[in-house]
Amino acid sequence: MKNSVYDIIKSAVDENGLLPQDFSLPDYDSETKIRFAPGAMDGIMMFHGALSGNSGGDGYNRLCKIIELASDGDYNAMYEEADKFAVKGHVLADIDGLQEYIIAQKDRLNAENLYNCAALLTVEAVRSETVKVGMAIMELFNTNANEEYKKRVRTLALCDEFTLYSAYIMRGWDNSNEEFFEAVKKVKGWGRVFLVNSFLEADDEEKELWLLKNGVDNEVLPNYSAIDCYTKTHLYERLQKPMLPDEYMGAADIMNAMLDDEPEPGISSLEDGADVLKAFLERSVRSDFLEAEDYSVIYRIREYARGRYGTDSDVFTQSEAILSGDGVLGVIKDAIKEGRAIELARNLGIDYKEAAFNALTRDFENKYSVAALLIEDNYRLDDVLQLIRERLEVDKIGTGSADETVGAEFVKHNKLSYLAQFLGAYPGKGTDIIKQMLRSPVVNNRFTALRVIEGWTDKTGLPLKDTEPSLHRYICEILAGEVRDDVRGKMKDLIK
Repeated sequence: MKNSVYDIIKSAVDENGLLPQDFSLPDYDSETKIRFAPGAMDGIMMFHGALSGNSGGDGYNRLCKIIELASDGDYNAMYEEADKFAVKGHVLADIDGLQEYIIAQKDRLNAENLYNCAALLTVEAVRSETVKVGMAIMELFNTNANEEYKKRVRTLALCDEFTLYSAYIMRGWDNSNEEFFEAVKKVKGWGRVFLVNSFLEADDEEKELWLLKNGVDNEVLPNYSAIDCYTKTHLYERLQKPMLPDEYMGAADIMNAMLDDEPEPGISSLEDGADVLKAFLERSVRSDFLEAEDYSVIYRIREYARGRYGTDSDVFTQSEAILSGDGVLGVIKDAIKEGRAIELARNLGIDYKEAAFNALTRDFENKYSVAALLIEDNYRLDDVLQLIRERLEVDKIGTGSADETVGAEFVKHNKLSYLAQFLGAYPGKGTDIIKQMLRSPVVNNRFTALRVIEGWTDKTGLPLKDTEPSLHRYICEILAGEVRDDVRGKMKDLIK
């Protein structure tokens, strides 16, 4: 018998009240669903998709049927229907319609039965979306006095997949903002994005400082929370005053995130964006504790100003003056020797390659992205590829075609996919690596490998069978074992 989602999460919580960094839920939902990082599907729908409300579609109709069965007190039939919905449905797409239906029918529905069934779904369901059905219903009830249920909601909030739904319920509790504050400190993925953007208010200095130092520090994209953190921390006003080093670092993180205008509007959405950038640069000049990494943000501001305001603008000249100032070059060169600020050095035209290769050799796990720079610059390419083979255990990657996308077990696959994309400029280099990737269970790995091969054929102007006959034969051999039609189609195009 499968354990419930709630029990799995509860049993994984450590002595600090946190979930382990590599925690993941079993993939019970559906064999046909694409696997997303916890909370990602809801995040995509929230930020990039129109939530339908009362759509009248199949998902909405199924949810209404679940409500009717719950009201009748038929828990088994209700659970079975909720489980069917969870295979293909997404609660967030129809949550407004679901709740509007309950409110419209409140005089007819049995509230006690509905409450009890929803509470049971929350802790007994084995599929994530089934749990969310229960939580979406419970949001409409006053659970403030139910301490046992509140504990369960706090536990579910530790998993990014359920933080949003937990926050919706917490919104009806006493001291809800304190609940949000405790929750946001315990999640780092989509859960943190949801809480920072839509729930947590900086109603005292402690929360404001936390948002300054940690608000954009998430495992999704800092840009999602950039403007919210800028606004809630009153960052422009803060930049007018002296800052401690950790406060400045937090401000720099927010500024860095605001320089991106995707996926959410960044600093270009502010009427006084140029003034904000100038205020940050002036605060930088007045701070005597800047390290090499801090100049990376100033470099980005310079490049942003070049494209948006022009090289005659105050923002450009101010950032240029800082980067060319006395001592900055020495600070960056010292950092390179320690394997830091490597990309900044490259951007500024400072010789970085040998120091970067040494850093890659010493600490490949944390410095692996440096390999991409060295590949792009064609520096000791054979040695870099050998490091990649050894440190990512490339010979173990090609275990067979599958439909995997994420998971702690695929960290090396994903690192390889990132690095291999830069091989497209070097026909025939790393063919053995590409062969392994073509048999990786991670879909993105196979697509990356195929794009690299396309790059080779574009560069040579010749078909694959003429330039890499062994690779051509290999693709012909593995074609029948490819599980995805879109990947198989690209393979067929390459071997024609």
